[in-house]
Amino acid sequence: MEQNIIVLTLGLLAITVASQNVSIDTSSLDEGHSITRPQETLNEGYFVLEVSNSNSKETSKTVTYFKNHKIRSESTSVTFNGAGEIYTIIHYDSKTKESLILTDHPLEGKKYKFDKKIWSEDEIANFEVIKGDKEKNILGYACHQVIIKRNGNDSALFEMYVTDEINSEVSNAPELFKNKIKGLLLYKKTIYKSNDETIVSTMEVVKIVNEKLPDDMFSMIPPKGYTKSDH
Repeated sequence: MEQNIIVLTLGLLAITVASQNVSIDTSSLDEGHSITRPQETLNEGYFVLEVSNSNSKETSKTVTYFKNHKIRSESTSVTFNGAGEIYTIIHYDSKTKESLILTDHPLEGKKYKFDKKIWSEDEIANFEVIKGDKEKNILGYACHQVIIKRNGNDSALFEMYVTDEINSEVSNAPELFKNKIKGLLLYKKTIYKSNDETIVSTMEVVKIVNEKLPDDMFSMIPPKGYTKSDH
């Protein structure tokens, strides 16, 4: 369960593509209209993300704070067995590629673990990033379509909408493709196909706030009360 939470929470930070049975249906997406506006600078503040999943009628929100190259993401999810809510905080340093993951689980208590992932050139070469011909208007920003495909596979893995109207040190594109995607990612739609089941998930930035944040908010030191996770 914790692994699912981490993947969901890092949806706009670092996404791991683990299956070839993933495809995108772009026919149901609405096209937006371009708006020309001066480029804004955004290096400190937070995003509010709205997350939806076809397996659940409810939508959830994730708050992602950022300060230059450091990111803190907070989210809440419900356990499958009805034991309660799991509160997850992820600290990520985009320069060192290091993550500190904190979970507060109703059964397992407060746990922490460190993670680090650096993609090899061979892994990156397995995927193709294509600039699509569709546009979408999100929060007044003109966004262009980006489709990521696995080489040798015509089905799309992810469909994203990115704006270049915001200049930021924060790169919230999937870590695997950051060098190929320019701009700020504001929308992502994914369709997971497994056997006879199709799961549609979307993430969209619904609020952007530019404000000063304290440095200790992004500390990579586990707080008191947390013990190291065994997995």
